[in-house]
This record gives sequence, structure tokens and C-alpha cells, in this order.
Amino acid sequence: IDIARRDYNSTMEHYQEMGLEKGLQQGLKQGLKQGMQQGIQQGIQQGIQQGIAKGVQQKALETAKKLLADGKYTAEEISALLGIPVEAFVDPTPAN
Repeated sequence: IDIARRDYNSTMEHYQEMGLEKGLQQGLKQGLKQGMQQGIQQGIQQGIQQGIAKGVQQKALETAKKLLADGKYTAEEISALLGIPVEAFVDPTPAN
């Protein structure tokens, strides 16, 4: 009876350890999958936001250069109007 009880207890411990190991592996796998999905989604969102911001900035610079070329406004007025620094749209080299 003692041998049978020890065998039974040993078998139960073995299967419990196997169950824990399998559970940990499945949890890790699922956690990595969810983490990757969330990371991809966040990366896409950040990329879109950065792209939009870059596009808006580029359009503001193009507009500033056009307004400056028209000669109706000074660089300082355009800077105040569009909220961008003069250095961003004025060529530092003098025209010959």
C-alpha cells in the first residue's frame, strides 16, 4: 500500500509539473502574440500620426515659400500667420 501511495503521489506530482509547464508555455505564447498585435497596431497608429504631422508641416512650408515669393507679406508676417519659424522657409543664402 505504501509503495502504491508513493507511486500515485509521484505520478500526480509529475503530471502537475507537466501541467504547469504546459500552462506557462501556452500563456507565454499567447502573451507574445497579443503583445506583437498591440505593438503593430500602436506602430501603425504612430506612423499615421507622424505622417500626417509631416504632411501638414510640409504643406505649411510650401505655403510660406509661395507667400514669400508673391511679395505681399514679409517673412515675419508669414511666420506669425503660419506659426513656423522664418528660418524654416527663408533661404539663408542671398540671391545674386
